[in-house]
Amino acid sequence: MNTNGNDPMSNTDDSTGQESQDYYIFQSPAEEMPPDTPVGWSETEDPGAHRRFFSRIGLGLLVLAVAANVVAIFATQLLYLLAPDVTRQWWFSWVLSIVPLYGIGLPLMWLTLRALPKAPRNTICSVRGHDVPMTRFHFGWWCVLAVIAFGYMYIGSLIGNGLMAIMSRLVGYDYQNALQGVISDSPLWATFLCTVVIAPLGEELLFRKLLIDRTRRYGDGVSILLSAVFFALFHGNLFQFFYAFALGLILGYLYTRTGKMRWNVGMHALINLIGGVYSQYLISKLDLEALQSESTAAILDQFAAHPVAMMLYLLQSMLVYAFILAAIVLTVCLFRKVQLGRGQITLPRGRRFLTVVVNAGMILAVLTCVTLMVINLLPVG
Repeated sequence: MNTNGNDPMSNTDDSTGQESQDYYIFQSPAEEMPPDTPVGWSETEDPGAHRRFFSRIGLGLLVLAVAANVVAIFATQLLYLLAPDVTRQWWFSWVLSIVPLYGIGLPLMWLTLRALPKAPRNTICSVRGHDVPMTRFHFGWWCVLAVIAFGYMYIGSLIGNGLMAIMSRLVGYDYQNALQGVISDSPLWATFLCTVVIAPLGEELLFRKLLIDRTRRYGDGVSILLSAVFFALFHGNLFQFFYAFALGLILGYLYTRTGKMRWNVGMHALINLIGGVYSQYLISKLDLEALQSESTAAILDQFAAHPVAMMLYLLQSMLVYAFILAAIVLTVCLFRKVQLGRGQITLPRGRRFLTVVVNAGMILAVLTCVTLMVINLLPVG
């Protein structure tokens, strides 16, 4: 990491800090430690307290997964019996994915985690063994992260689609991205409402606000990785898993640097606008199967019928590779400028995984999410 004072986007100078040896004691929200109060791990302290903390986090995620899926399954089966026509409406899939998750699962998760204290945003990072203040975050950095996010979103999509294509051949079953089917069957305004308005607000509240606010006391790296993993797992399929994980890392980093939901919701909405609404518009106007055949006659026919949509399609095709290249280059050039807050508690390297993951709540949450993903891979019909 690099926080060089000559950074044109920085308005702070480097300084060193002295690590405190205070012991960690769980506090109520009203007794939170002031920002930048470092607390080290004490060998005389009960390590089980930290495992119980993360187990409670896992329990909250487990409650979210179980509540959302149980309600969705129950509602689907009930409507199949009482009103089967409703289940064939274009809006049914949207309601089934939004209401159980945000209307039921989110409040239950909040109730489960509300007793855990929230930590202030970390503003001190470690550079070459010294504690220095993190530089101020600017809109320019938001734009850079947006470019990186688009690049890794496309890379993740290529990995997910390629893996599912391989599995389709091995299994002999034509796997389809369920989200694409829902989007293609919906009006453009509904896709905009659900993917650009509701989803960014709900997902950022769940996977950034609720999780990171409570786990960043262990350092930004721990909270970002944990948030990204479960953000990807909760998408529930391999089509979306890889790009969701990459976006989760970037969105998690953005939230730890700013502490403001508006930065995250704005970037998330922009990504979904391009990936959902814009793509749906092109699909509705163009015969993509004919274009993918690379037939000159098909391309000319599409140009004649929909010149604007074709220009946008060709522009997108070029920008995909431009974003991928830009994301890789920017990552290499700016990697040393990544600033991760050190947190109030430093977990020993040899005990981080055991503390964060090897506990009842986390194990059950991960197993539940993985099981749901496996179920979604089972051939239907």
